[in-house]
Amino acid sequence: MLLSQGTAIFADALIDIHHIGSTSVPRLKAKLIGMRPFVRNIEVIDDFKMQMTELGFELI
Repeated sequence: MLLSQGTAIFADALIDIHHIGSTSVPRLKAKLIGMRPFVRNIEVIDDFKMQMTELGFELI
C-alpha cells in the first residue's frame, strides 16, 4: 500500500520504480522499503521530497 502511494506521487514523471533492498527478498522480515524511482527529468525529483516525507518515507 505504502509503495503504491509513493508511486502515485510521481504520476507522469515516473518511468519505472524498482523495489530494492531487504524487503524485496521473499520471506525475509524487514522494516525497510527500498525503492528506486526512475523519472523522465531528474531536475524535478526534489519536487517530490515533501510528499514522500509526509507519507513516512525517509529519503537517503
